[in-house]
Amino acid sequence: MEIFNKIDRKFLVTEFQYPIEYYEDNLILKKDKARRVKGCWAVYHLVGFTYNFKSKREKMKILNSMTIFWTIKNDFHIRGVPRTSSIREDNEKMKKRVSGPLKIEAIKEIDAETQDLAELLGDEGNDYEWYLIVKLENPKTLFQTVKEFAKSLYQDPIRMINEYAGFSEPEIFLREFESYKILEETMYNRISKNAKVEIADEYIIQYLIRHQFYFGIGEPPMRGEKTKNDRFRTDKSKTWKPHAEIIEINGEKAIRPHRQSILSLTEGEIDISHMRHLEITQFKDKERKA
Repeated sequence: MEIFNKIDRKFLVTEFQYPIEYYEDNLILKKDKARRVKGCWAVYHLVGFTYNFKSKREKMKILNSMTIFWTIKNDFHIRGVPRTSSIREDNEKMKKRVSGPLKIEAIKEIDAETQDLAELLGDEGNDYEWYLIVKLENPKTLFQTVKEFAKSLYQDPIRMINEYAGFSEPEIFLREFESYKILEETMYNRISKNAKVEIADEYIIQYLIRHQFYFGIGEPPMRGEKTKNDRFRTDKSKTWKPHAEIIEINGEKAIRPHRQSILSLTEGEIDISHMRHLEITQFKDKERKA
Protein backbone atom coordinates (compact mmCIF):
# COMPACT_ATOMS: atom_id res chain seq x y z
CA MET A 1 0.00 0.00 0.00
CA GLU A 2 1.09 3.52 -0.55
CA ILE A 3 -0.46 5.82 2.00
CA PHE A 4 1.01 8.94 3.51
CA ASN A 5 0.61 9.51 7.21
CA LYS A 6 1.77 12.15 9.66
CA ILE A 7 3.26 10.74 12.83
CA ASP A 8 4.79 12.30 15.95
CA ARG A 9 7.09 14.88 14.38
CA LYS A 10 5.60 17.59 12.23
CA PHE A 11 6.01 17.13 8.46
CA LEU A 12 7.49 13.65 8.93
CA VAL A 13 5.93 11.43 6.28
CA THR A 14 6.08 7.68 5.88
CA GLU A 15 5.51 5.92 2.56
CA PHE A 16 4.29 2.34 2.11
CA GLN A 17 4.54 0.54 -1.22
CA TYR A 18 1.46 -1.40 -2.29
CA PRO A 19 2.57 -4.39 -4.38
CA ILE A 20 -0.43 -4.79 -6.73
CA GLU A 21 0.07 -3.08 -10.08
CA TYR A 22 -3.11 -4.16 -11.87
CA TYR A 23 -5.85 -6.80 -11.84
CA GLU A 24 -8.36 -8.04 -14.36
CA ASP A 25 -10.71 -11.04 -14.36
CA ASN A 26 -9.16 -13.29 -11.66
CA LEU A 27 -5.53 -12.31 -12.33
CA ILE A 28 -3.46 -10.03 -10.09
CA LEU A 29 -0.24 -8.57 -11.49
CA LYS A 30 2.32 -7.68 -8.86
CA LYS A 31 5.41 -5.52 -8.96
CA ASP A 32 8.83 -5.37 -7.35
CA LYS A 33 10.42 -2.45 -5.48
CA ALA A 34 11.37 -0.76 -8.74
CA ARG A 35 7.70 -1.02 -9.86
CA ARG A 36 8.52 -3.55 -12.57
CA VAL A 37 5.76 -6.07 -13.20
CA LYS A 38 6.99 -9.27 -11.62
CA GLY A 39 4.64 -12.17 -11.21
CA CYS A 40 0.99 -12.97 -11.62
CA TRP A 41 -1.42 -14.59 -9.15
CA ALA A 42 -4.72 -16.34 -9.95
CA VAL A 43 -7.60 -16.11 -7.46
CA TYR A 44 -10.25 -18.80 -6.88
CA HIS A 45 -13.13 -19.15 -4.44
CA LEU A 46 -13.03 -22.46 -2.54
CA VAL A 47 -16.65 -23.58 -2.34
CA GLY A 48 -17.71 -25.51 0.77
CA PHE A 49 -14.18 -25.40 2.18
CA THR A 50 -13.86 -25.72 5.98
CA TYR A 51 -10.50 -25.12 7.60
CA ASN A 52 -10.81 -22.74 10.52
CA PHE A 53 -12.23 -25.08 13.16
CA LYS A 54 -10.00 -28.08 12.49
CA SER A 55 -7.07 -29.22 14.63
CA LYS A 56 -3.51 -28.34 13.68
CA ARG A 57 -2.90 -31.90 12.45
CA GLU A 58 -6.05 -31.84 10.30
CA LYS A 59 -5.06 -28.46 8.86
CA MET A 60 -1.62 -29.80 7.92
CA LYS A 61 -3.24 -32.85 6.36
CA ILE A 62 -5.45 -30.62 4.20
CA LEU A 63 -2.51 -28.49 3.06
CA ASN A 64 -0.34 -31.53 2.33
CA SER A 65 -3.09 -33.23 0.37
CA MET A 66 -3.59 -30.09 -1.71
CA THR A 67 0.08 -29.97 -2.62
CA ILE A 68 0.09 -33.66 -3.50
CA PHE A 69 -3.05 -33.96 -5.62
CA TRP A 70 -2.58 -30.67 -7.41
CA THR A 71 1.16 -31.30 -7.81
CA ILE A 72 1.53 -27.56 -7.43
CA LYS A 73 5.10 -26.44 -7.08
CA ASN A 74 3.92 -22.84 -7.30
CA ASP A 75 3.56 -20.65 -4.25
CA PHE A 76 -0.03 -20.49 -3.05
CA HIS A 77 -2.01 -19.01 -0.18
CA ILE A 78 -5.35 -19.92 1.36
CA ARG A 79 -7.10 -16.91 2.81
CA GLY A 80 -10.20 -16.92 4.98
CA VAL A 81 -12.37 -13.79 4.98
CA PRO A 82 -15.12 -13.32 7.59
CA ARG A 83 -18.38 -12.11 6.10
CA THR A 84 -21.17 -10.72 8.25
CA SER A 85 -24.33 -12.74 7.71
CA SER A 86 -27.91 -12.66 9.03
CA ILE A 87 -29.45 -15.92 10.24
CA ARG A 88 -32.94 -14.73 9.29
CA GLU A 89 -31.91 -13.61 5.79
CA ASP A 90 -30.05 -16.87 5.15
CA ASN A 91 -33.02 -18.93 6.27
CA GLU A 92 -35.41 -16.90 4.11
CA LYS A 93 -33.27 -17.85 1.13
CA MET A 94 -33.38 -21.47 2.29
CA LYS A 95 -37.19 -21.39 2.44
CA LYS A 96 -37.39 -20.30 -1.19
CA ARG A 97 -35.57 -23.48 -2.23
CA VAL A 98 -37.98 -25.80 -0.39
CA SER A 99 -40.31 -27.88 -2.55
CA GLY A 100 -42.29 -31.12 -2.45
CA PRO A 101 -45.32 -32.43 -0.56
CA LEU A 102 -43.85 -31.56 2.86
CA LYS A 103 -43.04 -27.95 1.91
CA ILE A 104 -45.38 -26.34 4.48
CA GLU A 105 -44.08 -28.49 7.35
CA ALA A 106 -40.47 -27.91 6.29
CA ILE A 107 -40.96 -24.13 6.29
CA LYS A 108 -42.49 -24.30 9.78
CA GLU A 109 -39.43 -26.25 10.96
CA ILE A 110 -37.07 -23.70 9.41
CA ASP A 111 -38.93 -20.83 11.11
CA ALA A 112 -38.73 -22.59 14.49
CA GLU A 113 -35.00 -23.31 14.09
CA THR A 114 -34.40 -19.72 12.99
CA GLN A 115 -36.08 -18.37 16.10
CA ASP A 116 -34.07 -20.69 18.38
CA LEU A 117 -30.75 -19.78 16.72
CA ALA A 118 -31.51 -16.04 16.82
CA GLU A 119 -32.30 -16.22 20.55
CA LEU A 120 -29.20 -18.29 21.27
CA LEU A 121 -26.61 -16.61 19.03
CA GLY A 122 -28.20 -13.34 17.93
CA ASP A 123 -29.36 -12.52 14.43
CA GLU A 124 -25.94 -11.66 12.98
CA GLY A 125 -22.76 -13.69 12.89
CA ASN A 126 -19.61 -14.29 10.88
CA ASP A 127 -19.42 -16.78 8.07
CA TYR A 128 -16.03 -17.48 6.48
CA GLU A 129 -15.34 -17.55 2.78
CA TRP A 130 -12.10 -19.14 1.63
CA TYR A 131 -9.97 -18.17 -1.33
CA LEU A 132 -7.07 -19.89 -3.04
CA ILE A 133 -4.45 -17.55 -4.50
CA VAL A 134 -1.89 -19.30 -6.73
CA LYS A 135 1.24 -17.81 -8.25
CA LEU A 136 1.59 -18.56 -11.95
CA GLU A 137 4.92 -19.36 -13.54
CA ASN A 138 6.33 -16.70 -15.82
CA PRO A 139 5.23 -17.39 -19.41
CA LYS A 140 7.83 -17.77 -22.12
CA THR A 141 7.05 -14.27 -23.36
CA LEU A 142 8.68 -12.86 -20.22
CA PHE A 143 12.42 -12.59 -19.74
CA GLN A 144 13.81 -15.98 -18.76
CA THR A 145 17.38 -15.73 -20.04
CA VAL A 146 20.04 -13.14 -20.75
CA LYS A 147 19.56 -13.89 -24.45
CA GLU A 148 15.85 -13.01 -24.28
CA PHE A 149 16.61 -9.88 -22.27
CA ALA A 150 19.13 -8.77 -24.91
CA LYS A 151 16.59 -9.43 -27.66
CA SER A 152 13.97 -7.28 -25.92
CA LEU A 153 16.53 -4.58 -25.30
CA TYR A 154 17.31 -4.57 -29.01
CA GLN A 155 13.63 -4.42 -30.01
CA ASP A 156 12.56 -1.71 -27.55
CA PRO A 157 15.56 -0.21 -25.72
CA ILE A 158 13.76 2.85 -24.30
CA ARG A 159 10.99 0.79 -22.69
CA MET A 160 13.47 -1.69 -21.24
CA ILE A 161 15.77 0.94 -19.76
CA ASN A 162 12.89 2.97 -18.29
CA GLU A 163 11.19 -0.10 -16.85
CA TYR A 164 14.26 -1.56 -15.20
CA ALA A 165 15.35 1.83 -13.88
CA GLY A 166 11.84 2.51 -12.52
CA PHE A 167 11.53 5.77 -14.48
CA SER A 168 8.15 5.15 -16.06
CA GLU A 169 4.79 3.57 -15.46
CA PRO A 170 5.16 -0.16 -16.19
CA GLU A 171 3.26 -1.37 -19.23
CA ILE A 172 1.95 -4.88 -19.65
CA PHE A 173 2.03 -6.17 -23.20
CA LEU A 174 -1.24 -7.80 -24.20
CA ARG A 175 0.69 -10.88 -25.35
CA GLU A 176 2.13 -11.17 -21.83
CA PHE A 177 -1.31 -10.88 -20.27
CA GLU A 178 -2.81 -13.39 -22.72
CA SER A 179 0.01 -15.81 -21.89
CA TYR A 180 -0.87 -15.56 -18.20
CA LYS A 181 -4.53 -16.24 -19.05
CA ILE A 182 -3.53 -19.47 -20.83
CA LEU A 183 -1.49 -20.52 -17.78
CA GLU A 184 -4.44 -19.70 -15.52
CA GLU A 185 -6.82 -21.87 -17.55
CA THR A 186 -4.38 -24.78 -17.25
CA MET A 187 -4.13 -24.22 -13.49
CA TYR A 188 -7.92 -24.05 -13.14
CA ASN A 189 -8.36 -27.33 -15.02
CA ARG A 190 -5.92 -29.04 -12.65
CA ILE A 191 -7.51 -27.65 -9.51
CA SER A 192 -11.15 -28.15 -10.51
CA LYS A 193 -10.61 -31.90 -10.98
CA ASN A 194 -9.94 -32.29 -7.27
CA ALA A 195 -11.73 -29.42 -5.54
CA LYS A 196 -14.87 -27.39 -6.04
CA VAL A 197 -13.69 -23.92 -6.98
CA GLU A 198 -15.17 -20.85 -8.62
CA ILE A 199 -13.18 -18.42 -10.70
CA ALA A 200 -12.93 -15.09 -8.90
CA ASP A 201 -13.60 -11.78 -10.64
CA GLU A 202 -12.77 -8.10 -10.26
CA TYR A 203 -15.46 -7.63 -7.59
CA ILE A 204 -13.99 -10.35 -5.36
CA ILE A 205 -10.43 -9.05 -5.77
CA GLN A 206 -11.63 -5.54 -4.94
CA TYR A 207 -13.27 -6.95 -1.79
CA LEU A 208 -10.10 -8.82 -0.76
CA ILE A 209 -8.10 -5.59 -1.06
CA ARG A 210 -10.61 -3.34 0.71
CA HIS A 211 -11.31 -5.85 3.47
CA GLN A 212 -7.72 -5.42 4.74
CA PHE A 213 -8.45 -1.76 5.43
CA TYR A 214 -11.82 -2.40 7.11
CA PHE A 215 -10.86 -5.44 9.17
CA GLY A 216 -12.58 -5.19 12.56
CA ILE A 217 -14.56 -2.14 11.42
CA GLY A 218 -17.24 -3.56 9.16
CA GLU A 219 -18.05 -4.40 5.58
CA PRO A 220 -16.09 -2.17 3.19
CA PRO A 221 -17.86 0.07 0.67
CA MET A 222 -17.72 -1.46 -2.79
CA ARG A 223 -17.65 -0.06 -6.31
CA GLY A 224 -19.69 -1.54 -9.12
CA GLU A 225 -22.00 -4.51 -8.81
CA LYS A 226 -21.31 -8.16 -8.12
CA THR A 227 -21.76 -10.33 -11.18
CA LYS A 228 -21.83 -14.06 -11.75
CA ASN A 229 -18.37 -15.64 -11.43
CA ASP A 230 -18.16 -17.00 -14.95
CA ARG A 231 -15.17 -17.10 -17.25
CA PHE A 232 -17.48 -16.73 -20.25
CA ARG A 233 -19.64 -13.82 -19.08
CA THR A 234 -19.81 -11.07 -21.69
CA ASP A 235 -21.58 -8.20 -19.89
CA LYS A 236 -18.97 -6.47 -17.73
CA SER A 237 -20.57 -3.02 -17.86
CA LYS A 238 -21.50 -3.08 -14.16
CA THR A 239 -18.15 -4.43 -12.98
CA TRP A 240 -15.58 -2.00 -11.60
CA LYS A 241 -11.92 -2.65 -12.28
CA PRO A 242 -8.79 -0.49 -12.06
CA HIS A 243 -8.51 2.09 -14.79
CA ALA A 244 -6.00 1.43 -17.52
CA GLU A 245 -5.42 2.57 -21.06
CA ILE A 246 -4.47 0.55 -24.12
CA ILE A 247 -1.40 2.01 -25.78
CA GLU A 248 0.84 0.98 -28.64
CA ILE A 249 4.58 0.41 -28.31
CA ASN A 250 6.43 -0.18 -31.57
CA GLY A 251 3.25 -1.46 -33.15
CA GLU A 252 2.39 -3.77 -30.25
CA LYS A 253 -0.58 -3.20 -27.94
CA ALA A 254 0.00 -2.89 -24.20
CA ILE A 255 -1.93 -2.11 -21.01
CA ARG A 256 -0.81 0.94 -19.03
CA PRO A 257 -2.40 0.80 -15.53
CA HIS A 258 -3.37 4.01 -13.76
CA ARG A 259 -1.56 3.77 -10.44
CA GLN A 260 -3.96 5.96 -8.47
CA SER A 261 -6.88 3.76 -9.44
CA ILE A 262 -5.46 0.84 -7.45
CA LEU A 263 -4.29 3.05 -4.60
CA SER A 264 -7.78 4.51 -4.16
CA LEU A 265 -8.82 1.10 -2.78
CA THR A 266 -6.31 1.46 0.07
CA GLU A 267 -7.79 4.62 1.57
CA GLY A 268 -7.74 5.09 5.33
CA GLU A 269 -5.83 6.79 8.13
CA ILE A 270 -3.03 4.53 9.34
CA ASP A 271 -1.41 5.05 12.72
CA ILE A 272 2.08 3.48 12.75
CA SER A 273 3.03 4.70 16.23
CA HIS A 274 2.20 1.33 17.83
CA MET A 275 5.10 -1.09 18.19
CA ARG A 276 3.31 -4.32 17.29
CA HIS A 277 0.41 -3.37 15.05
CA LEU A 278 -1.03 -0.80 12.67
CA GLU A 279 -4.24 1.00 13.56
CA ILE A 280 -6.50 1.90 10.65
CA THR A 281 -9.28 4.46 11.04
CA GLN A 282 -12.20 4.71 8.61
CA PHE A 283 -15.26 6.95 8.44
CA LYS A 284 -18.16 4.49 8.44
CA ASP A 285 -21.84 4.83 9.39
CA LYS A 286 -21.32 8.59 9.95
CA GLU A 287 -18.59 8.10 12.55
CA ARG A 288 -14.88 7.40 12.82
CA LYS A 289 -14.07 3.77 13.58
CA ALA A 290 -10.70 2.11 14.15
